[in-house]
Amino acid sequence: MEHEIEHRPSSALLTVELGQSEEIQAGAMGSHTDGIAIETGTQGGIVDSLKRTAFGRESFFMNTFSAERPGHITITPPLPGDEVDKDLQNERLLVQSGSFLAAEAAIDIDTKFGGGRTFFGGEGLVCEFQGEGAVWLQTRSTDALLSWLIPNLLSNGSGDNDSGLSIDF
Repeated sequence: MEHEIEHRPSSALLTVELGQSEEIQAGAMGSHTDGIAIETGTQGGIVDSLKRTAFGRESFFMNTFSAERPGHITITPPLPGDEVDKDLQNERLLVQSGSFLAAEAAIDIDTKFGGGRTFFGGEGLVCEFQGEGAVWLQTRSTDALLSWLIPNLLSNGSGDNDSGLSIDF
């Protein structure tokens, strides 16, 4: 599927060209051209959607974009950062939860327990992609950003107790 990632690496924007009757699943649409139909639903049923939302920090609903005529959609990550694409050739890809942006409709998306190492490392569940087609991911980890941001927002570099904010780099 033809696509372009612009404004890298800090504010990436993915543009995916959709030919007639092509579909893409995404959770982070920025815009789309006329002639793109949007269908919102649960992927894999209610139980899989609940599992994905409760444990995988993914959306309960999945949007499927279908082209009634050639056009494009733009996909934006929820946090500043880059986007990467991976073309799967009937293979399986496991990534940290929260990194999914979009996938071609032929890709099966599921949430799996990542095992003890990922659970105790803070990840818990991972996203699993299987099939043949493109998957697009964001590179910014929400947990990593917050673990850096919160202590820096709460710190006061001068040592006094005023109410001002100081971000230490």
